[in-house]
Amino acid sequence: MLLFGNHGYSIHIGRFKAADTIIDDLLIKNPLIVALDETMVFIKKHINLSYAFDGSLKRKERWQYPMEALRELLLNAVVHRDYKNTSDIVIKIFDDRIVFTSPGRIYGDLTIEDLKRDDYVSSIRNKLLAEAFYLMGDIEKYGTGFVRIRQWLKDYPEISYEISEIGDFFRIVLECEGDILGQVPDKCWTS
Repeated sequence: MLLFGNHGYSIHIGRFKAADTIIDDLLIKNPLIVALDETMVFIKKHINLSYAFDGSLKRKERWQYPMEALRELLLNAVVHRDYKNTSDIVIKIFDDRIVFTSPGRIYGDLTIEDLKRDDYVSSIRNKLLAEAFYLMGDIEKYGTGFVRIRQWLKDYPEISYEISEIGDFFRIVLECEGDILGQVPDKCWTS
């Protein structure tokens, strides 16, 4: 049902100008395979894309955030969420940050500190769902997601990330660091 049917779970994604100012909103209730693509389209619509030219025939594209990391965070939210909790996965896109909030705390004996190390051992809450995404080639099931996210973020030194648990939710924030006056750098602004 989760992959192909009408399952009753949603991804709620919005573009915010401030904590109380929503300028675009989408509630995605489709099967997870379709919902992932719809979510990535919405994200791309609301983050910056810049072009660089180095003399070669093709331009170089650089998204505001590493797309591989955003895809990994989205897949983590879907595969590892607590499906006993009927709350939505919520993604908020601001000028200077993107916030992923997923129902359910970290599963098993893992801690936030564990996820910051390269040698953590993954714990899978939704084994059949993880197996399906593994067989489709979307995940690897070894628990290397946060290791790879940190690697991708090395090419984005202006981006910091924070992992937290708030109530019964797991949250990841990717944020563009401000300058010394607390302003958002030009490269972090979204249209």
